[in-house]
Amino acid sequence: MILDLNPQKAYHPLYELEWREISYAGGRASAKSYEFSDYVIYRMLQGKRVLCLREIQNSISESVHALLCARIEFHKLDKYFTINKSDISCVTGGEALFKGVLRNIDSIKSMHNIELVWIEEAQTISNESIVILIPTIFRNNNPQIMYSWNPRYEDDAVYQRFIVNEKPPKSYHFHVTWRDNKYFSDDMKEEMEFNYRTDPEMADHIWEGALYPASADASVIPLAWLKKCVGAHKKFKNLSGYEYIGLDFAEEGKDKSAIAYRKGALIKDAFDFDNKYVSEAVELAHNYTKDKKIARIYFDANGIGASAKSDFNRICNRDYLAHAFLSTHKPGGDDKKFTDKITNGEFFRNMKAQAWWNIRLRAENTLRLLEGETIPPEKCLFIDENITNVEKILLELSQATYKHENSKLTIDKQPERGNSSPNMADAIVMSFAFDLKKGLTAR
Repeated sequence: MILDLNPQKAYHPLYELEWREISYAGGRASAKSYEFSDYVIYRMLQGKRVLCLREIQNSISESVHALLCARIEFHKLDKYFTINKSDISCVTGGEALFKGVLRNIDSIKSMHNIELVWIEEAQTISNESIVILIPTIFRNNNPQIMYSWNPRYEDDAVYQRFIVNEKPPKSYHFHVTWRDNKYFSDDMKEEMEFNYRTDPEMADHIWEGALYPASADASVIPLAWLKKCVGAHKKFKNLSGYEYIGLDFAEEGKDKSAIAYRKGALIKDAFDFDNKYVSEAVELAHNYTKDKKIARIYFDANGIGASAKSDFNRICNRDYLAHAFLSTHKPGGDDKKFTDKITNGEFFRNMKAQAWWNIRLRAENTLRLLEGETIPPEKCLFIDENITNVEKILLELSQATYKHENSKLTIDKQPERGNSSPNMADAIVMSFAFDLKKGLTAR
């Protein structure tokens, strides 16, 4: 059977069978997944059994099954393959199986005649999993293990295996970027240029495959972005949307409570205030709604705010719904895709991280809209320039930083000692909590 998959130059070593372990690391749009898929198809047509792995795979939809199907169709090879829900077979006897390592390690250890393993998103695989996989796979005839991954942290097992430590015998490692992809499109180039203009360090991680930026320098929402959101709504006509309030309660000492009010994508007001009791803050928030058409109030239900629900329930004839916001709970829509390869539950540590990142995504959309992209204004972030303490609001929103711990994004609202608690920013973040219900989607 003659097949010309025409691999791109950087991926020619995949087809050199002397390698037992092959590692390709790099950034977005470097074609790793497409080229690895094509190589798997090539080997299946030779009658080989292939095991496609991820460290965690809750369902077949989280595997490379769909990508392999798409590449088979792209190469017009449908007549040679049978697509099943959980595996793919070839007329030559070749087969592709899909498993998550963490939950299936015993069944993987008992598998025989696996001649090729592809570990996708290999940056998440643990050293323990690698230690178990190596003897299991290498007992077969001329086996190969392929790793495709995006660098994250220096202590990731795959980073240590191929970059920090002496490489294993008969192994090959190559770092690829968008420059190695001859199909890199103008749309991708525009996206990359935008990322470098707005967040250069994160752009290096996304596009060049650099490690995650240091958290000390990684603002969740850069101040420069927020300044462009101020007054930006005036450039667009007929902005509308539901009205929401976020309510943050003072915890102790000099801390203050805060209220934020937004209409659609526009933050119309935010202020903090002194109060001794949750019930007082609830009453003030309720009175604040009287000349407005508030649909929902989201309140901080952690700590002393846990009692607020009963205070809202005692208010008769209110026209709005009161919702508890629990920042420590799991992300909203945790099983929904955040990117094409990772879910909200896998990306965000908790709802606090997801809620702050939601404001970042909205601010980024505003920048895109101002640069002429077709972005629905309701998905943006606008800030009314007439808010009395708008400068303080911007500083509070920009002080939070992010980092990734054990592969999940976490938020530090007070990264430096002496920073005040961002009460108004917390209230603003909560006022957009409705966005989280079905999970977020990264651009």
